Amino acid sequence: MYNIFLTPIIFLISVYTLMAQAYDLDVVYINDSISHRGTVIEQKPGEYIRLLETASSDTLTFSMDEIDRLVRIPANSRLPEDGRAQLTESSIPKHRISPVIYGATGGGDIPFGGGGIGFDYKIKKRIKLGLGVFYFGETSRNRVATPIQWQRIPITVQFKYDLQQHFNNRGAFYMRTGLGYSVTLNPDYTDSDTAEPRTVTNGVYFNPAIGYRLNIYKNMGITLDVGYLLITDTRIDERKEPLQNKSWDQAAVTATVYF
Repeated sequence: MYNIFLTPIIFLISVYTLMAQAYDLDVVYINDSISHRGTVIEQKPGEYIRLLETASSDTLTFSMDEIDRLVRIPANSRLPEDGRAQLTESSIPKHRISPVIYGATGGGDIPFGGGGIGFDYKIKKRIKLGLGVFYFGETSRNRVATPIQWQRIPITVQFKYDLQQHFNNRGAFYMRTGLGYSVTLNPDYTDSDTAEPRTVTNGVYFNPAIGYRLNIYKNMGITLDVGYLLITDTRIDERKEPLQNKSWDQAAVTATVYF
């Protein structure tokens, strides 16, 4: 007789215990004010994750570039207020290094063209910091502007910031600022008026620009920007006395391919 009452009670207790068991909770933070809670059902490191959201039962897809952090909350534990405990390192987008190939052209004080190579290091989802080495040379001779062939090798630091992102972060308007040291090639020449030797020194490189980037395939994409290019130098005589400070003011169009 007791078994008749005891069996369903044990069954109900077992069911209740199973239903009461908590599961790990995944929290995707887009920023400090936007987050989504649920269970990660699929992820591709460095590219995207899919989250089955608890509140809506919808499946949401997030690019790794738009995720600020991913937190896994163990069963039966509280979500910490700062949301930073128990980070799942394998699910967080890593700081990635991207090789970059540059091409540039422009004009102003002197028409020029050139290119370069470098790399970008992703600090945050909108910010990149990189290094670049360029070669710029005049595309038509201007003996009035310069008595020697105009050739420069800027060694630069590049800062890039996404202003507005589109298409699940596959495209974005961005701001770029390049700052560095410009090395003058073939710096020595003879002054045509005095027949005295002269030298063109190295100088400063500065290139702020605004443009658009577009990811074409996975981590490969292109950019195109328009900006102002400043390169400085000083002409000195054989006694190293400065004769003239020169600022080359140019408009520049720069295109890149990154990987």
